Amino acid sequence: MELNQSDERVLENWIAGTVKAEIVPEVPLVDAEYENDRLVLLAAESPTLGQMVRDTLAEMDEYGDSHHAIWLGSFEVGRPRTQVQLVITQNPDLWVDED
Repeated sequence: MELNQSDERVLENWIAGTVKAEIVPEVPLVDAEYENDRLVLLAAESPTLGQMVRDTLAEMDEYGDSHHAIWLGSFEVGRPRTQVQLVITQNPDLWVDED
């Protein structure tokens, strides 16, 4: 892979330790009321899933959304069309029991 001059300067500065990145606070996956064991376990096994949850929570906080569904996949063969979603909601009518 060839780098252009700009990329080379960034890499040289990074190696020299002179590049300073903004630290963005990470949205925690635990709460004072809930340990969220399943969520923490899944996030540890899949950093992608953990980041999807954190990003969505941050967006909901920023834009005031109370419900967000992320499509993960679909099934059609041998069954009625079925969709798998990651749902993050503040709507009590859509909550499921923790157990």
